[in-house]
Amino acid sequence: MTLDSMRTRTDLGPAVAFHPAKWSFAIAVEPVTDRHALVRVRGDVDMVTAPRLLAGINEAISDHTDVTVDLSDVNFFSCAAAEIVLAAYARRPEGFRILAPSRAARRVLDLFADDRLIYDIGVDAAAVH
Repeated sequence: MTLDSMRTRTDLGPAVAFHPAKWSFAIAVEPVTDRHALVRVRGDVDMVTAPRLLAGINEAISDHTDVTVDLSDVNFFSCAAAEIVLAAYARRPEGFRILAPSRAARRVLDLFADDRLIYDIGVDAAAVH
């Protein structure tokens, strides 16, 4: 293949305007008790959506002693996301855990996490029915 035969950006059609709302991502902080909060994360956690993950975890940590981050509905999990989760764990190792990380989240976390980060495996609802 020569450089002349490679397609250029103009050959690919009109550029699609970037808009963060088009990215599949949602986060919710749910108080479970006065001491415990559940942070539910859904979709793609990358360098664009990672600041929202950071804000959600910080909100949970500032208001609760125990924090569980549910990563079961995460499709993509970047190194930026892993850095945020591991920094939160370092701030509060005794009261921070990950619930049912998806395969995408577990693959990245396993690269950086040590054995002290607790994974709660959870139950696959499809397997129960």
